[in-house]
Amino acid sequence: MLRLKYFLISAPFLLLLILFRGHFFSTGDSVKSEVISPQIVGKWIVGKHAKFNDADTLELQVAIDNSLSGDTILLRPGKYKLKNIPSKNLTIRGLSGE
Repeated sequence: MLRLKYFLISAPFLLLLILFRGHFFSTGDSVKSEVISPQIVGKWIVGKHAKFNDADTLELQVAIDNSLSGDTILLRPGKYKLKNIPSKNLTIRGLSGE
């Protein structure tokens, strides 16, 4: 009975340790490069959503720079500026107002 009590008390902490081990323990890599990829393969969504807090929202130029030829970029309503004209075969479509 005492072992079960200790297990029930320590189980949530062990679960948290397992879930967050990558954040707390370094693997020896000095700098990890951030990999940007679409959530749906080949489709990128750009722009802020009116109802949600999109902290990880991509900018159009970032999506273009990281996309592959043949990908689709979906734009939420808004104004966008490009630094470089894309030379890839991309489909850029606008989404309706949300």
